[in-house]
Amino acid sequence: MAKQRRKDPFPIRHIRAFGDLSVDSVSLGDRRWLPTSFGLTFDDPKRPVVATLWVTVGKDAVPRVARISVEARDAAKGISSVALRLPLPEILREGAAVVVQIGQEETRGTLKSEVRQWREAFIPMTNPTGPTAQRTRRAYRSVDQERLRRVATVVRRAVEEGKPFIKAVMEVEHVGQSHAKRLIDGARAAGYLEETKPRGRRKGKGR
Repeated sequence: MAKQRRKDPFPIRHIRAFGDLSVDSVSLGDRRWLPTSFGLTFDDPKRPVVATLWVTVGKDAVPRVARISVEARDAAKGISSVALRLPLPEILREGAAVVVQIGQEETRGTLKSEVRQWREAFIPMTNPTGPTAQRTRRAYRSVDQERLRRVATVVRRAVEEGKPFIKAVMEVEHVGQSHAKRLIDGARAAGYLEETKPRGRRKGKGR
């Protein structure tokens, strides 16, 4: 008898992530990282309400709901006490899968800002066609598409002109180096920017 495939309680299309790429991140262990704050919108058409959750992740690496906003799908029917019974653990689990990133190995609970030497940039999950990678790209898109597109344009222009593209992003976006790198990673993960490398100095040229 064929084994039945377990159905996810909430298809990922019902959950959208939003947030700010500049916030700190906390290690979950096993090279997985979560931003210390992000938002989730749970919009299941079968449910009478649309819920927006603001999530925080502390040093214990556990996502917690800090605030919830609920809107009736049909204002004429209002919101009942039954409609307010939201499956928060499942929403948090699915939402964390949307925004999780892969970075270097650090002890669970370590903040990215506490790492003195960052050896690896944040990247989506390694399987480019897998569901987690697709979720990560969607999460990046929901953060700030316009800003990521702008960063991609700045990087491409800097590369064409032979200038340091990280410095160019720092100047245009008025951010530090680490923040600029995260924005560039976000633009790549969202599909707005191909892999880029700084151009080396030509032989025979002085500094």
